[in-house]
Amino acid sequence: MILSQSFILKQKNNDVAQLRLNDDGEIEAYSVFDIKRMPYLASERERDLYKWWTDRAIPEGRERLSALLNENGCTRPSEFLMKNLGLSLTDTYWLCPINYDLSWEDVNLYTHGGKILHFHEGNGRIHYSTSPNAAVTGSLDKEAVHYSDGWYLEKRYNPKYPDGQQNVNEIFVSELHRLQGWDSYTPYTVSIDDKGKAYLCSSKYFTGEDRELVPAYEVTGGDKSDYNGKEDLNMFVDICSKNGLDNSSVQNFLDYMIAMDYIISNSDRHWHNFGILRDPETLRFLSMAPIYDNGNSMFFDEIYTQKRLGLLSIENTGIEKLETDRLNLIHNKNIIDTDYLLTPKDVKEFYIKYGISEDRAELISSAYGLKLDLFLEFQHGFTISYNREMFEYLDRTPFKGQKPDPDYFNEHKSEFTKVIRAEIKNGTSLIGIKLLDYSINDVDYHNLKHSLSHNHNNTFTLICGLPYSGKTQYARSLADKYKAIGKQESLYNEIDREVKNSFIVVSMGVIRKILQNSSGEWNENDVKKIARETVEKALKEGYDVIYDATNLSRDVRDDYLSIATGIGIKETNLIYIDADIKKVKELAKGSTDFDWEYLKSSLKNEPPTKDTGWKRIITIKANVRDTKKSTKAEEIR
Repeated sequence: MILSQSFILKQKNNDVAQLRLNDDGEIEAYSVFDIKRMPYLASERERDLYKWWTDRAIPEGRERLSALLNENGCTRPSEFLMKNLGLSLTDTYWLCPINYDLSWEDVNLYTHGGKILHFHEGNGRIHYSTSPNAAVTGSLDKEAVHYSDGWYLEKRYNPKYPDGQQNVNEIFVSELHRLQGWDSYTPYTVSIDDKGKAYLCSSKYFTGEDRELVPAYEVTGGDKSDYNGKEDLNMFVDICSKNGLDNSSVQNFLDYMIAMDYIISNSDRHWHNFGILRDPETLRFLSMAPIYDNGNSMFFDEIYTQKRLGLLSIENTGIEKLETDRLNLIHNKNIIDTDYLLTPKDVKEFYIKYGISEDRAELISSAYGLKLDLFLEFQHGFTISYNREMFEYLDRTPFKGQKPDPDYFNEHKSEFTKVIRAEIKNGTSLIGIKLLDYSINDVDYHNLKHSLSHNHNNTFTLICGLPYSGKTQYARSLADKYKAIGKQESLYNEIDREVKNSFIVVSMGVIRKILQNSSGEWNENDVKKIARETVEKALKEGYDVIYDATNLSRDVRDDYLSIATGIGIKETNLIYIDADIKKVKELAKGSTDFDWEYLKSSLKNEPPTKDTGWKRIITIKANVRDTKKSTKAEEIR
C-alpha cells in the first residue's frame, strides 16, 4: 500500500500550493494558492508542476546515486527529494509537512545545510532537512560543500571521458570569458590529483536567500516547442523585458552566450542551463544568471580528429538542434572579439598543463582552430553550411588558420568586396578593413589586433605628402615598428607613450583598389566618404588610426583633426613627408594624372604648422629614389 502525505509548497514563508505526494515522492494531486509564485511563471498547469518536481530531483544514471539513496534510506530520487523537504541551494522553494509549524528560517540550507533536523509525524515517518544534494541536478557526480565564504558546487570527473576533460573545460571557458572582459560568468577552479589529472572542479553558488535562479524553461512557463529557437528566444526576451530587465542587455547576453557556445562546441546549453536571477520576495527580475555549466564542450566525447564538414553537422541538446542554426539567432555578430581568444597553440598548451594527454590536446586544439575559422567566416557574412562546404568550397575556404585565405580571395574577389562594402555601409564592424589590408597589401593579419582596454587612450596619426613620396610605405613601417617595439621611451623622437598592438592603417589607395575590383560604380567622392567614415568609426571603437592620404589641403587636415578631437582623442600627430616635387613627378610618369600645380600651390600656401591644433607635427625628408622600396620608420630621429 502506497501512503500519501500532504505538504504546503512554499517560497520562503509564502504559501504557494498544497501538494499530496505518495511515499515515492511523486505528486498525486495539488491545489494552487498563489499562482504568481508558481515555479513555472504564472502557470498552474498540471504538467508544468509535475515536470518541475521531477526535474528538481537527482537524475537517474548519476554516479553514486544508489549509494546516496541507501545512505538516506530512500529507494528513488523523488523520495529523497521529498524527505529533504524539496530544498535546494538554487532557489527558495521548499515543502512544509502539513500541520507542522515550520518556517524558512528553521529549515533553509543556507543556514542549516549539512545539519540533520528530524521532523516526526504521528505515523513515525521522518522528514530530513539534511542534505544540500537532494536537488543537485546534472549528470556528473557532484555535491554541495560549505566553506567559510559560502556554498560551492564540486563536480568530480566522469571516468568515461579521458583525463577529467570536462573539469578542465570549465576552467578553460572561464579563461576565455576573462580574456573577453565578460563579467557575467561563473568562475571555476580545479583540483589536481597525484597523477596530474583534474579530478574535481569547483564553483561558488551565485544564488542566495535574496536571489534565486529561474531557468529559461521556467521563465517561459514551460510553453515552448522543440527546436524553435527564434520564437522561443523572442518569448524569453519579451518576458524578461516585462519583468524589469533591459531588452538590449538580455539580447546582448544571449548573443554572447550563443556565440561562445559555438566556438567551444558546448553541447549542453539546453533551456535549463541558462536563466535569470530573481528576488524571491518581490519576484522582480534582477539580472541574467551568469553563464554556467560548460563541461560538455571542447569535443569532450570525440575520439577522432575533426574536419570542417563534420563540425558543420553537429547536433546536440541546444537552443536549436544544429549548431549552425543557433548562429542565425545572433543579432550582434561581433559580440565576441576573436583577437582576444586563445590561439589553437595556446589551447594545446593549456590542456596539456592540466593533465590532458598530448595526443588528445592536439585533437582538441585542431578542432578548436577549425571552429574559429568557421566563426570568423560567420562574422564576415559568409554562409557557413554543410551544403556549401560539401559542394562549393572543396579545399579552399574563406578562412584558414584564423586568417583570410589569399587563394580563396583571389578566386572570389567580388564576394570579398561585397562583404567589405556591406560592412562599411552598415557600420557593423571594421572586419572589412582587416580583410582589405591583409588580402591586398599582404600585411600580417595580426598587426591589426586592437586594444579594448579602458585605460588606453588611442591615437590619431595623419600622414600627408605628395603622391609617390612614400606615405603608404611609411605608414606600414610605422605601424609595424610600434607593434614590434612595445614600450619604449622617446620612441620616434617626439612620440613618447605606451604602445599597444592596436594600429589600423586606413589608406585611400587601398580603398581605390577594392572599389576598382568591385562590379559596382564608384567615383573619387566614394573613396573620400569611405575613408572618412572608416577613420571615425575606427577611432570610436578604440583603434590607433594611421590615415594615409595626400591631405595637402588645410581644410581636409582640419576636418580630420575635428573628427579626432570631437571623439576625445588627445594624441594627434601630423606627419608630413617632405619630397622634391620634381622627383616625384618623374617617378609618377605613366601613372594616374595628378594636378601638380594644385598640389604645388597647396604645399606653398597651406603647409602644416604648429598653430593648427595638432599636438605634434613631424616632418620627414623623403629620399624619393627609395620610395618604391620603403620610407623607413627609423628615419625619424
